[in-house]
Amino acid sequence: MAMTNQNSATAVSSDKDTWRAGRVSDVDLILAIAVTFAGLAFVAVPQLSGTEVRTGLEAAILLFAPGYSLAALIYPRKVDLTSFERIALSFGLSIAVVPLIGFGLVYSPWGLSEQSVTLSIFPFILATTLIAYVRRHALPPQARFSVQVETIPSLVRLQPRIEGKAHLGLAILVTVSVLFSAAAVVYSLTTPQPQENYTELYLLGPGGTMGGYPTNFTLGQSKPVIVCIANHENQDTNYTLVVQLNDTLQTSTLYAARQAVANGQTSEKTLSLKPDFTGRNMRLNFLLYRDDVTSTPYRETYLFVNVTAS
Repeated sequence: MAMTNQNSATAVSSDKDTWRAGRVSDVDLILAIAVTFAGLAFVAVPQLSGTEVRTGLEAAILLFAPGYSLAALIYPRKVDLTSFERIALSFGLSIAVVPLIGFGLVYSPWGLSEQSVTLSIFPFILATTLIAYVRRHALPPQARFSVQVETIPSLVRLQPRIEGKAHLGLAILVTVSVLFSAAAVVYSLTTPQPQENYTELYLLGPGGTMGGYPTNFTLGQSKPVIVCIANHENQDTNYTLVVQLNDTLQTSTLYAARQAVANGQTSEKTLSLKPDFTGRNMRLNFLLYRDDVTSTPYRETYLFVNVTAS
C-alpha cells in the first residue's frame, strides 16, 4: 500500500511537471498574441493612437512578432535553435514578411498605410501562432521549446552554439544589420510621407459611365457631356474650364467658365455642347486651367467628333 501511494504521488508530481512544462512553453506565444492585441488597440482607439506607447508596440508588431511566430512554427523544438538565434531569426523573418504583406496591400482596396499594414499583420501572427502551438504540443513536453530563466544569461554569453571570436563577430554584425534594417522599416512606416498634389479631369457619358460619349452632331444640335474635376491639391483650388472645337483650320470656343472646387471634392458638371461649324474627325478639346494661369492647360482631354449640316 505504501508503494502504491508513493507511485501515485510520483505520477501526480510527474503530471504537475508536465503541466508546468506545457504552461511555460506557451508563455512566448501568449505574449506575442497579447502584444499584437495591444498594438491593435493603440491603432484603432483614437484616445490611444496619439500616445508614445503606440510607437513601441507597432515596432514590436512590425519587426519582431510576425517573425517570432513564424520561427516558432518552423522550429518547435528547443534544440532547433539557441535563444540568440531564435531572436535574431525573428527580426530577419519579420523584415522579410512585412514588406510582402505591404506589397499585397498596394493592390488591395485598403491601400498601403501604417494602419492597414498593422491590421493586416494581425491575422498572420494569429494563424502562425496557433499552428506553432499545435506543432509544439505534438511533441513530448521535454522536447518543446520553452522560455527558461536562463534564457537571458545565455543571450549575454551568446552560447552554446556561438563560440569563438569569429562567430561572435559575425553574430554582432548580423545583429547590427538587423537592427539597422528594422529602424529603416519603422521610419518608413511611421514617418508621414508627403502627398502628391494633382487634379483629375475626365469625361462621363450621358448615363454617368465611362463611355457613350456623343461623337456625331448635326449643326445646331446640342448634346450633353459630363465633365468631372477631382481636386487632390490639398487645398481649395480655382479652375477655368474651356471647351473648344478644332479642325486644324479654325477653332471655336463652345464653353468657358471659372469653377472653384474644394480640396478632396469632385465636381461633376453637365455641359450642353453645340458645335457651330461642320467637319469630320474634329477634336473637341476640354482644357482645364488652374489659378488664372491660361498660357498652358493644367489638364486636358478630348473627343473626336463629326458635325454634319443635316
